[in-house]
Amino acid sequence: MTVYDELAARSLPLIEHYHEDLTKIDRQWIEDHPGVPFIHATRNYGTYIVELYPADDPFWPPKGEKVPYLFGHADREHILRQAAGTARYIQKHEHILLVLYYDGQSLREITPEEAVRIAEIYEQVVRWAWAHAREAVPA
Repeated sequence: MTVYDELAARSLPLIEHYHEDLTKIDRQWIEDHPGVPFIHATRNYGTYIVELYPADDPFWPPKGEKVPYLFGHADREHILRQAAGTARYIQKHEHILLVLYYDGQSLREITPEEAVRIAEIYEQVVRWAWAHAREAVPA
């Protein structure tokens, strides 16, 4: 069973509307990013997925560069803060029915509080890695 199959088996029965959040958007992301950790929250009306890209993933824009993001532009710091921000949103709302965490190897149920802790630690780890990354030396 794939990670998506396991996720869908647990989440899909709980979703009343906006199944496409899971069956199209989340599925595509999971299939396009094998092994990348994420936090997934299920509610009656769709899902949230918090992508936890590694610090050296090509997803991240270079330091100081703004890229198109949601309805505007953002730098990597702004994008990084969204992980913990979304986890805090999940924690505050009682309409969340299930929270799952994929650590890159296995999927397990967690509490909304654990989601916040994971996202906050993730943010610290990525920021530390960026601060300690070697700058590219010009040739």
